[in-house]
Parts: sequence; structure tokens; C-alpha cells
Amino acid sequence: MSATDSLREDHKQIRRLDKIIKKCYAELYAGKNIPISDLEKITVIIEEFFDSIHYSREEDSYFPCVASYDHLK
Repeated sequence: MSATDSLREDHKQIRRLDKIIKKCYAELYAGKNIPISDLEKITVIIEEFFDSIHYSREEDSYFPCVASYDHLK
């Protein structure tokens, strides 16, 4: 899988997580309870996926590749 394809897949998962976070927010704002374990899982995903995996993919693979296109002009 190319760096671009990998990041596209990451972004699909990020959008999915965004929907979940918004649903949790709406439930809490409406005065409903949500399991604290759901919030803990979201926190773990953000810490481990974003910080450890996604950002390094962008920094190490994608951005250098895109930057190299400037040298072709």
C-alpha cells in the first residue's frame, strides 16, 4: 500500500472516530450518561494511533514525498 493510500485509510478511520466523539458529546450535552470506558478508549486511540502512527506516517513518508515534487519544477 502506498503512503497516500495508507493515509487515506487513516483519514477514513479519523472521520469515523470524529462521528463517535460527536455522538458522545451530544449524549453528554443532552444530560445522558455514556460509559466512561468509551471515553477512555477514545483517549487511547488518539494517543496511540494519532501520536504514534498517523503523524509519523505523514512526517516520515508522505510529506517528504510531496516536498520532493517541488524539486521537479
